Amino acid sequence: MKKTLTFLVFTTVIISKVKAQSYVDDALRYSQYNIMGTARIQAIGGAQTALGGDIGAFGINPAGLGFYRKNDFAASAQLGFDNTSSLYFGSNNSNNKTTFSLPGVGVAFAHAKTGDTGFTNNWLGYTFGVALNRSNDFNSNYTFSGQNPTSSMTTSFADMAYRNGLSDQGTTATLADMAYDTFLIDAISTPQGPSYAGLSENGNVKQFKNQRTSGATNQIDISFAGNYGNRLFLGASLGVHTLHYKRDFLYNESDINDPGFNPIDANGNPVNVNNWNYNDYLLNDGNGIDVKLGAILRANEMLRFGFSFHSPIWYNIREEYNSAITSNDQNNLLYSSNINGIGYEYNLRTPIRLNGGAAVFFSKNGFISADIDYLDYSTIKYSSNDATFDQVINTSISDRYKSAVNMRIGAEYKLDQISLRAGYANYGTPYQDYKSNNQFFTGGVGYRQDNFYVDLTGVYKTLNQTVSPYTAITSSGADISPTANINNKHFNIMLTVGTRF
Repeated sequence: MKKTLTFLVFTTVIISKVKAQSYVDDALRYSQYNIMGTARIQAIGGAQTALGGDIGAFGINPAGLGFYRKNDFAASAQLGFDNTSSLYFGSNNSNNKTTFSLPGVGVAFAHAKTGDTGFTNNWLGYTFGVALNRSNDFNSNYTFSGQNPTSSMTTSFADMAYRNGLSDQGTTATLADMAYDTFLIDAISTPQGPSYAGLSENGNVKQFKNQRTSGATNQIDISFAGNYGNRLFLGASLGVHTLHYKRDFLYNESDINDPGFNPIDANGNPVNVNNWNYNDYLLNDGNGIDVKLGAILRANEMLRFGFSFHSPIWYNIREEYNSAITSNDQNNLLYSSNINGIGYEYNLRTPIRLNGGAAVFFSKNGFISADIDYLDYSTIKYSSNDATFDQVINTSISDRYKSAVNMRIGAEYKLDQISLRAGYANYGTPYQDYKSNNQFFTGGVGYRQDNFYVDLTGVYKTLNQTVSPYTAITSSGADISPTANINNKHFNIMLTVGTRF
């Protein structure tokens, strides 16, 4: 078989795993977070660094505990509605998903001198608290499909085989092995020496992908804070984090007609594949810890400033991976190959997070609060028992990601026992080469009666991003990577019920 090869170059070199790029993606996923806290805090866009006095403040600034003069207990429930639309080679698709969760519960025990409300030069009390908050939600579902006129994923499989070779006969350990077993790539001879070619590597194939994800990261913060003179509030927190992420996708290429690609089966017969599927399943479970330090300064009755430092989260993650490729030929014969039950364990260190905020209070009528965060995603570090592989992943992380600034602003206006709230947040893009627009629009209402309170909030999140099923660069250096434009719209309704005692 003679064929001109157009090799695809992956952005990350494949060494010992099926796809190193997935670890680079996971590193970012587990380092990001959504708006956290109770319904009240989420209603003001999560702008809580300088506020205090709310169960939802544990996850950002533990110094906020110092404002308590009574014990407090609160629990939250949430209903999420997710809509994702895509555009791929002129074709549109849409998916919907609904989820229910219990993302937060917490309790604070206060020991304060209730008679001292003005500024003094003494320690006036301390508070101990424990709170569970959901820091990120991974539930999503998207589909894209279209006719690709220029490339096929099979050539990426051929490139893997060319760069790293195939496993020993009878062993299936990589995507290239599975592609070879199912007649999607074939060994060829070129003037430069032995190589591999892929089915329909010049495109003109229909491509489809559906990906479903679920899971979340949660944190339990054990916090302590003190109140010095009703002016300076200091706090510290130990965070225990849990991680659960499940991803399942199906990729398909069909309407294939490539008469120049004719691999031979074990009986010496040519095989002409006309469609094939690639299924991939990933399950990650992990635990981690971090430390938070915070301070809030009451400059006067009207103005507050807050600051907090979050250490990296040190995660230990356990992985289960399954992958399979099946193909059909012109005689409806089915060929399949799979990798099942791969177990793997590694460590991940997320970036340091710095938070600053200010709040302006208008007597007892309400307030305006604003926050800013800084994280450097290029400092994420991956480690395992394979130092060479770790170096590849960490180099890819530092090359792909950069620092980001997140901004949040919100306000509350009180009408006797009723409070009206609104907020907005914009999370900066972590990518070096392209932008992702992640915005939150929030609003809600609260009711207070003696020591009982209930808050209802809506959070509308938009995320626009570009997704590529594989990376394609021709031998001349032209980038022909297919891309799908994904637009995600997510709406949460959260209810928090609490009591002070």
